[in-house]
This record gives sequence, structure tokens and C-alpha cells, in this order.
Amino acid sequence: MKKTYKKYLEAIMMNDDKKVKNIIPVSAGVILKIGENGEKLLLLIQRAKDDHFPNHWEFPRGRCDKPMGESLIHCLKREVKEETGLDVTPIKEIDTFEYLADKGKRKSICHNFLCKLKNPNQKVKLSHEHQNFKWIQSVGEAEMLVLPDQKKSIDKAFNTDLQIVSYPENHFTKNNSVEEIKMIDNYLKELQEKDSHEEDDVIGVPVLKGRRKAKCKQLMIVYKKSVARYKKLGRYLDVIEKKYGPRSKQWERADEHYSNATQNSDDIGMEYERVCKKKAPYYG
Repeated sequence: MKKTYKKYLEAIMMNDDKKVKNIIPVSAGVILKIGENGEKLLLLIQRAKDDHFPNHWEFPRGRCDKPMGESLIHCLKREVKEETGLDVTPIKEIDTFEYLADKGKRKSICHNFLCKLKNPNQKVKLSHEHQNFKWIQSVGEAEMLVLPDQKKSIDKAFNTDLQIVSYPENHFTKNNSVEEIKMIDNYLKELQEKDSHEEDDVIGVPVLKGRRKAKCKQLMIVYKKSVARYKKLGRYLDVIEKKYGPRSKQWERADEHYSNATQNSDDIGMEYERVCKKKAPYYG
């Protein structure tokens, strides 16, 4: 039974694109930390018994669709936080692999990122989607647990130059001037707060009798503006990531503003659905 299940998992990793209707990016965190004796430790988590892939071991990962168009780095940090309770900093992308899901109708392209813990003393707090976790010290420990593509990623992570895992000052530091960070922060804050007063006027405000239609129209206008705002911040985040890198102070501030704008847009969308009794549309 175990052997058959493993073959089934490996089968969905094969590239048979005949039925594919959607291609979705996925971000995964290959999380390393240094143990008490200086050894490298890598985190694996085990899916719940009632999951569609029960008891399967994997990296913390998830689809980059909250919202659609979500950046890989934002998705990575969000999914790792949701599944493990950990705050991580991405170091670099290790590799990618593809697999099919939803009976071959969806192709996922998984981007594996080597990550470090922001605070090495953090404790793993699993979500309901997973039942167990372990910190492994070698590829051998993962031999019977994960799929071949994941073993390759683990091997690359363990064989990464130790200085990457020791996290020295990155080569973007020279660009982290106080003036430059303040300038970027002020610009992003201005973008995020643009028209934000309108959100305060529509969220949680009681709907007067006979005014639901007008309220829905108002909510939709504000919702469209919020979507446009987080998309603009997302594009700016990508520019900063390419220029300064995902560990720079500039990128961290941009990511914070992008996350806040995304959450604001989600809140407005949920308010629209609550008041208007229909799903908020996605504007791609």
C-alpha cells in the first residue's frame, strides 16, 4: 500500500499537460537552522491523516493566489507562517519543479527557497493541515519520506556553502542608507494610504433600509481602487527585490506596505460579499 501510494505521488509529478487548464505558482520554504552542536537542521512537516495526501512529508508550501498575482516571496512568508507559525527570511531560490493536481487540470510550478528563521528561538506551531514535524540532519533521513524532486532540493540545501547558512551581512548593505529607506518608506506609505479614508467610510457601517444597492455600488468603487493600489505596490515590491534583494531593509519595508494593502483589499472584498450577498470579482 505504501509503495503504491508513493508511485501515485510520483505520477502526479510527471508532465502530462493534455488536461491542464490552469498554471499556478507555488512557493515552498526549505528552512535551515543551526543546531546546538553546530549542525545544519532542515524542517519537514507531515500532512494530516484526513488530507488528500495523508501522512505525506513535505516543505511548508502553498499556492500563490491570495490574492491572484501574489509575489513568490510574499506567498512564501505567508504560507510558512500559516502552516508552521514561523517567521522566515528567504536567502535564495534553490530550484523549481512541476507537478499536476486536480486530476491533471492544474499544473503547479513550485519554487523552493532556502530560508532562515528570523528568530532562531521560534517554536513550530502547526496548523490543522499538518500533524507532525521534524528537523532532519541529512538527506538520508528524508530518503523514505519525500519525493525524488524534494530530495534533490534537500541535498542542495545541505550542501550550500556554510556562509549562506551563517547569514553574514548581505552585499546590499551599502545601499541601506537611512535617507534612502525613509524616502522609499514615505512613498509606499503615500501609495498605501491613498483613498484609504474611503475604506473607513464603508467597512462595518450599517446599511440603511432601501440603501443596499447604493451601498454595494460604493463598496465596489472602493474595492476596485484598493485592488489597483495593492497591485501597484506589488509591482514596486518586485522592482525593489530585483534592485536590492529579498533581504534588504528596503524590500522588508516594501513587503510590509504590500501586505497591509493586500489585507485592506481583502477586508473590503469580504464587506462587499457580506452586504451584497455575492462574491467580490477579481480584477486581474
